[in-house]
Amino acid sequence: MTRIAFLGTPEAAVATLEAIAENTVVVVTRVDKPRGRSHRPEASPVKTAASRLGIDVAQPERSADITSIMTTAGVDIAVVVAYGRIIPEPALESVPLGFLNVHFSLLPRWRGAAPVERAILAGDHVTGVTVMQLDSGLDTGPTLSSARVPLSDETDAAALTTTLAVVGADLLVETLNGYVEGRLRPVPQPEEGATYAPRFDRDESRLVVTDDAERLHRVIRASTTRGGAYAFLDGERLKVWRARPVPASLLPGQLASEGGLVLLGTGRGALELLEVQPAGSRRMSASAWARGHKTGTLT
Repeated sequence: MTRIAFLGTPEAAVATLEAIAENTVVVVTRVDKPRGRSHRPEASPVKTAASRLGIDVAQPERSADITSIMTTAGVDIAVVVAYGRIIPEPALESVPLGFLNVHFSLLPRWRGAAPVERAILAGDHVTGVTVMQLDSGLDTGPTLSSARVPLSDETDAAALTTTLAVVGADLLVETLNGYVEGRLRPVPQPEEGATYAPRFDRDESRLVVTDDAERLHRVIRASTTRGGAYAFLDGERLKVWRARPVPASLLPGQLASEGGLVLLGTGRGALELLEVQPAGSRRMSASAWARGHKTGTLT
């Protein structure tokens, strides 16, 4: 039996863990983080899944401790999905068959921490998943396999992440046996076409109403995994979860309710707001929100 270590943290990593659980002997995930108003430590989705699957869990506070976890568990290969930390070189060298990473882009495009959000912001029409061998660089290692996924003008980051998680789990399973048996050889990545996906900063989710409607629509779609896009109305934050560009003529930031539609003017074109979330309240349809709130100007 091939002994596998799995490293991951968010919900997007759970599908792959479940797919290889039978051979996984240890799961490495981030330390529990305080959540909500109580600030009580909360287990990561991967830790919760590992506990359900009966797999030992390690939560090192230092990346340097990963090496000893690998050697103590006696693993043959490690699989990484959105662990959230750089794996140090001594750890990479401690596993006989190395570390395979399931990365949510078609490498070398969108190396880095936020490939899903960056693909949406850039207006890409295709993305995918790549299984690669980790090296000391940032997603620069040789690739083993990939799968393409179409990206429509309506797909948001949350839905796309869910799709890529399933595609990635299937791809990893298809790739793993061939790699372990030596039938599948890593192929070096080309530098041509390489782009980087830095972390998606919360400030990037703010709607700059002087931007054009298409750009703002992409910001809204990209922000669904980051707490929602937002702007301010009368000094209070208003999140926008869903919208669509429409042909209308309004001043940038101007809100108008017409025929049951809630419209927002932008620097070019307009957005029909579909789902919003006022400060301190739940998500709701924009039309329901507009019935209880005067229109005004978003800033």
